[in-house]
Formats: sequence, C-alpha cells, structure tokens
Amino acid sequence: MKKMFYVFIVALTCILPFSSMETTVNAEAEGEKGEKITLTAEQQKEMDQLYQELIAKHKEIIEKYKEYGVCSEEKAQKKMTRLDNYYEKLKVNGFVPNWDHDHWKKNKATY
Repeated sequence: MKKMFYVFIVALTCILPFSSMETTVNAEAEGEKGEKITLTAEQQKEMDQLYQELIAKHKEIIEKYKEYGVCSEEKAQKKMTRLDNYYEKLKVNGFVPNWDHDHWKKNKATY
C-alpha cells in the first residue's frame, strides 16, 4: 500500500507540470491583424505561378481519384470548380489569403 502511494506521488509530480502548459499565441500575428498587406507585382507574379502549379497538381490528383472510382464525375467537377473559384478569389485579393478564422461565422464563403 505504501509503495503504491509513492508510485502515485511520483507519477503525479511527473504529470502535473505538463497539465498546466498553455498554448502560446504569437504576439506579432496580433499586430499584423489590422494591417493591410499587399504584395509587389513581382511577388504576385511568383505567387500566381506557384498557385497555378499547385492547382494543376491538385486537379491531376482529383482526376486520378475519379479514374480509380473513389469519387464520381460530379463530385470531381465540383472540387475542380471550387479550386478555380479559390484561385480567382486569391487573384482578386492580390494573392494574399484571408486567414481570418472567424470569417466563416460572418458569411459562409464558398471557395
């Protein structure tokens, strides 16, 4: 019984410090929240090229899933349309994504 009590105390002292750990938030991200960020024309051109490559590869993956029977033609088409809409929205916003996590609460955006 005494041995069990000591094992419990040791386990508790090992686990207790980890239970009070908190997730820290980057203070810089809070300061940037109100600022309007714009990319230069060269940066936008580079991001445009990267996103075109990314979306092309994503569409290739969707085509493979359709070919293997994982998803239907309609679902594949819907996913590709959403990718195109997402790309267009990024293009309109100067390739600066909207990473405001509360925006879906205000209005449900469709990508």
